[in-house]
Amino acid sequence: MKERVLKYILDFGSVSTWDAIKDLGCTRLSAYIYMLKKEGYDIKKETIKFTN
Repeated sequence: MKERVLKYILDFGSVSTWDAIKDLGCTRLSAYIYMLKKEGYDIKKETIKFTN
């Protein structure tokens, strides 16, 4: 799954929690991002606030 998350980021430029659930079936995105960072990938975090 970690490799699928990385490929998604490389293909689309970013991944959100909803993207990960909907497109990858991944409910542990933060864990995979943490693992990728530990492996040396430079992944930035951006929080976007919006109103429903």
